[in-house]
Amino acid sequence: MIARKLMAGLSLGLFCHAAQAGEPIADLDKFEAGYIACIEDEKAFAERCLTELFKLHVLPWRENAIDLKDGEDFLSRWVGTKGVYKVHPITRKDAAGLYQRRWYLIEKEDGGLMQLSMRFRTIKGRWYYVDMNLTTNEEAIGSITLQSTSPW
Repeated sequence: MIARKLMAGLSLGLFCHAAQAGEPIADLDKFEAGYIACIEDEKAFAERCLTELFKLHVLPWRENAIDLKDGEDFLSRWVGTKGVYKVHPITRKDAAGLYQRRWYLIEKEDGGLMQLSMRFRTIKGRWYYVDMNLTTNEEAIGSITLQSTSPW
């Protein structure tokens, strides 16, 4: 299973090198498999695969406004020497067929959790990366981890 994810991520990475900045994402679900594999693979992540995957697909007019390296650095500092155990997809939400946000919990080897969300935008039916948010805030993570005792 991990080998298949890694192969999908690596093949996606090879495909992306042929693309230019502002290129649309060919298949959002395959792209997701690629960035999950990147985060879960310690060696590939250390080589900045996340930035490499996303920088090619940033909205054309936002190229300079987004610093992917900061997000990758934050995630790297949080992971530290523990390593990532697994990226758990949580849910996704569409807005008017124009935006999509995908949420994940990243679990470290020591059990620590971080929430990751990725936002994408479609323009004329083509998907582009907008931004990512990372947080270890217990309140934000609590809504995902069923912290509430209320049944609804």
